[in-house]
Amino acid sequence: MSVTMADVARLAGVNKATVSRALKGDPRISAVTREKVWKAARSLGYEPDALARGLSTHTSDLVGVVFNSLSEPWTGLFLAGLERVLIRHRVEMIVKSTSGSDEQAHNVLRALRSRKVDGVIWISPAKINSLTDIPVISVGRVYDKGYSILMDMSSLCEKLASLSESPWSIFNVDTNSFIDVLLEQLKSLQHPVARKIMLLKTEDVAITDPPILFIGSSPVLVNQKGYCLSIPFFELGTITGRVFLNSLQDRGVRPSKVLMTPSISLKS
Repeated sequence: MSVTMADVARLAGVNKATVSRALKGDPRISAVTREKVWKAARSLGYEPDALARGLSTHTSDLVGVVFNSLSEPWTGLFLAGLERVLIRHRVEMIVKSTSGSDEQAHNVLRALRSRKVDGVIWISPAKINSLTDIPVISVGRVYDKGYSILMDMSSLCEKLASLSESPWSIFNVDTNSFIDVLLEQLKSLQHPVARKIMLLKTEDVAITDPPILFIGSSPVLVNQKGYCLSIPFFELGTITGRVFLNSLQDRGVRPSKVLMTPSISLKS
């Protein structure tokens, strides 16, 4: 015999309406009650009917997550942070990639639209087209028709200026489309530090004096002095998940732009 919502309500000591609201992530339900309902649901093995829930809430509980490439090592960290937030609200991810192609991006968007996703999290340099009716969270680049989660490049320049007044050299250790976008943004700033920055090639690093800022995690040039820039990809995923849910549920703080500051540490 299948477990019903009434069974969950009885075990949790609440009514069916409270169970329904708690499982949907309704903000009117306290954290204590929500946890009690979820504990009862898990212990009974209760699975909400996704189709019935979608009909009642007019949502699919699906979000499209679009990368430039799935082979880059940071994608796992980002997805882990994103999933930590989404799983509490029973939102599933459909993960796609564009390979940097605008044509592939168009095909991906068409496929996600056919799946009736509640929104799209876009982490690709490819263009976003024809999504005016679907919430979009753009990560790394500004998207004027939706929400943007960005690295604060001006704050990064201020940090570099506080560490050294000399012109900075930057070496991108990894092949990483996300970092490539950040470097484009950094070079376009009118900040005094940004105007003096030189992007190094591998053959330049050994003969260049500090300060050097290394970006990436590959184990190369381990004996070279300098600083390391860390992108908080896990935290980036969690913040993206929260912004997405707030936009979907029309609640909470929903700034059009969220700025995150990368950390800098002395290379050991």
